[in-house]
Amino acid sequence: MFNVTDRPTNPLLELLQTNEQVNDVKPISTQFIRAFDIIYLIGLLSLLAILITACTSSRIRRLSTWYTFLLAWIFEALSKLLLVGQQTSPVSPRFGLCVVQASFINATPVLYVSF
Repeated sequence: MFNVTDRPTNPLLELLQTNEQVNDVKPISTQFIRAFDIIYLIGLLSLLAILITACTSSRIRRLSTWYTFLLAWIFEALSKLLLVGQQTSPVSPRFGLCVVQASFINATPVLYVSF
């Protein structure tokens, strides 16, 4: 016979019900954070070099859609780099800066699909 009490238990639900804290959570290694920041910084500098080259050259002709798409990716890189150096700090970053970064990160997908 199947009883209602024979249901499989959910460990997360049990943890929440007992009000215990999880102490075995390990922080992310700073190597990965540095690699992420470096990759985005290289991408930002590359995109800026491409944009400056295209804007200053008289022989390069691009559609305005190309420039807009390039600017969207620059905006993406800038939004990810707003908190550089503050990711592992024991002091929380300013609330306003976090709100600005969150709004930029949530706005960039709209820039990609609006072309």
